[in-house]
Amino acid sequence: MTFILLFSAAPLCAADEPEVQVELGSPKVYEGQAVQYQIQVSGGGDVGEPQLKGFDDFQVASLGKQISVAGSSITIINGQLTQSSQTATSLFNYQLTPRKPGTLRVPAPVVTVDGKEYKGRELTLQVLPAAEQDVVLLEIKADRTSAYPTQPFTVTLSVFVKPLPGAAADRDPVGVTENPPALRIPWATDEKLPEGLTPSRPWNDWLEQWINRSADNVGFGINDLSRRDVFSLLGGVSIRFHPWPRRTARRDRGGNEILYWQYDFPRTFSAKKVGSYRFGPAKLQGTFATRLDALGRLGGEEIYALGRAIEVAVKDVPEKGRPDTYIGAVGKFSIAAEMVPTGVKVGDPMTLTLSLSGQGSLQSAIAPDLTRIPGVARRFKIYEATQQVKDNVCRFTYSMRPQVEGNEPFPAVTVAYFDTAAEKYVPIQSEPIPIQVARSERLSGDQIVANTAGLPRTKADLEANRGGIFANVAELGEVRDESVHAGRWLTGLGGLAGVYLAVVLIAARWRRLAGDPALLRRRGAAAKARRRLRAAKAEFQAQRSREAAEQLRAAVVGLVADAADLAEAGLTARDVRRQFEAWELDPPLVAQVDRLLDTCDAARYGAVDGALGQLAASSDGLLQTLIEKLKAKKRLR
Repeated sequence: MTFILLFSAAPLCAADEPEVQVELGSPKVYEGQAVQYQIQVSGGGDVGEPQLKGFDDFQVASLGKQISVAGSSITIINGQLTQSSQTATSLFNYQLTPRKPGTLRVPAPVVTVDGKEYKGRELTLQVLPAAEQDVVLLEIKADRTSAYPTQPFTVTLSVFVKPLPGAAADRDPVGVTENPPALRIPWATDEKLPEGLTPSRPWNDWLEQWINRSADNVGFGINDLSRRDVFSLLGGVSIRFHPWPRRTARRDRGGNEILYWQYDFPRTFSAKKVGSYRFGPAKLQGTFATRLDALGRLGGEEIYALGRAIEVAVKDVPEKGRPDTYIGAVGKFSIAAEMVPTGVKVGDPMTLTLSLSGQGSLQSAIAPDLTRIPGVARRFKIYEATQQVKDNVCRFTYSMRPQVEGNEPFPAVTVAYFDTAAEKYVPIQSEPIPIQVARSERLSGDQIVANTAGLPRTKADLEANRGGIFANVAELGEVRDESVHAGRWLTGLGGLAGVYLAVVLIAARWRRLAGDPALLRRRGAAAKARRRLRAAKAEFQAQRSREAAEQLRAAVVGLVADAADLAEAGLTARDVRRQFEAWELDPPLVAQVDRLLDTCDAARYGAVDGALGQLAASSDGLLQTLIEKLKAKKRLR
C-alpha cells in the first residue's frame, strides 16, 4: 500500500553547493534611466548581504531582499515514511542608475554563505546618450550654488517644449496625446530625499498645486503617480500635472529663435547637515507632435530628454572673523529688548525679553550670555534663559534680580548674526532700558520688638536699647523656657521632614511634566488621534472623501509623530514604517497601517473606490490596537 502526501508540486532535491546568479532587467538603457539588478543565491544556508565593490559608475539603491522556500513532501510506502525538502533561495534586488553614457562594466558581486565567499559573474550594460533633439529640453537650476545649514534654497526643473507646427502653434503642446509625457523627478517625493535634506512642504502638498482636474487632457505624468478609478480595469489612472506655462525665447538646433513653452517645477529645501546634495538627473519620455501630414493632421515622435544633475553645497559658517557675540542666527535680523517691571527694589524679580526677528534661520540660535556685558554681573543676579521660536521671531526670556540700587539704565545687548547675502557677520544692538532700583526696606529695632497687641509688658518680653537685643537681660531663661521636650522635637522634625519630602516630590514631578514637551506630547497623543478619527468619519459621512482621507491619515501619522517626538509635517508612510520596525511592532499590524496610509494618499489625488470607506469603518479597532501596542512599548502614557 502506498500513501503519498504532497505539500508542493515543486521538484525536490538535496541541498547543493551555493550558486550565485545575476541578472539585469535590460541590457540597454538611456543615460539617466535606472535598470533593475538582481542577485539570486540558491542552495545555501546563512546568506549575507552581497558585497558590491567597484560599482563606482552607478548610483546603487537597494530594493530589498526576498526569500523563496520550495515545497516539501512526505511519502509513506508500506508504512515507511520518507520526508524531503528543498533549501531556500535568497533574492537581492537593486536599482542601478548609470552616472555616464557608454558601455559600462557591472562588476561581479561577492556573497558570503555560511562563512564562505561565492562570486557571481560580471555583466555589461550599454548606456545610450540622450539623442540630440530640440523638441523637448530639460534644465535643472538652483537659486544658489551653495547655502548654509538651515538656509532655504530652491531647485527648479524647467521643461521647454517646442510649439506645435502650423496653425496649432498656440495650442498647449503637452495636451495632444492620449498618454501624458512621463517625467522622472528624483526629488519630487520625500522617500528618496538624501538624509538631512528637509523640504519646505510635504511632497503631496507640493505637487497638489499643479494637478489638472479638468477634462482637457493636458499635463505631465510624474514618477508614475496615479489615482484609483472604478472604471479602470488596470487599477489606476495617471494624474496629470500642469504648471501654468509661459513662453520663452530659445534657439533651436538651426539657430532660429523660437518661443518655447516653459513649465517650471520649483521646490524649496533646507539642509541640516554640511555636505553636497545632488539633484538629478531628471528624465522625460513621451510622444510629442512634431509635424503635419498631407491632410493637416499632427504626427508624433517619441522623445527621450535628460536634464543634467546639479549639486548644491551646504557649508558651515566661517570660523574666520566669527565674533564672541555670534548666537547662531543665519539670515538678516534686528533685535529689541523689553524689561518688566522697570521700577523695582533691590532683590525684586524682573523679566527681560530679547526678540530677534527677520528673515533666515533661527533654529540654531542660542541665548546671549548677559553676564559678559560689563557691569551686568555685578548689578544683577541672572537666571538661565528660556527660548521660543515662532513665525521668524526668536524670543529669549531672562529672569533676574537687581542687587544694587540706582537709576543706571540696563545696558544695550549686542549680538551678531551671519548675513548670508553679504557672507559676513553683522553685529546688532538693542536700546538701553531705563530702570529704577530703590533700596529695599529694613525693619527698625522698635518694629521688631514692638508690643503691637497692646498687652502689658512681662519679664519675658524682648527688650531693646542702643546696646541691642537682650542687652539688659543677663539670663536667657528670663526670656524663654529653656527646658527640653524631646517628644515635641521629634514630632516636629518628623512632620517637617514629611512636608519637605512631599513638596520636593510634587515640585520634581511638576518640573518634569512642564519641562518635557515630548512627555506632554505622548500624554495627549491618544486623545488627539481619536479626535481626528471622529473628524474623518464625519467628513466621510458628508461625502468629502479627500478631507476624510486627510483626517484619517493625520490620526495615524500624528500618533506616531507624538509617540516618537517627531515633526508631523513631512512624515511619510516610509518614515512611519521605519518607526514601527524600530519599535518592533507586529508585522500584520504594520501591514494594516501601510494599507491605510497608501489608501489615504491615493484618495487625496482623485477618485476613491470602496477601500477608503471600509478602512474608515474598521479604523476604530486598528487605532485602538496601535495605541495599546505603543503603550505596551512605553511610547505613550
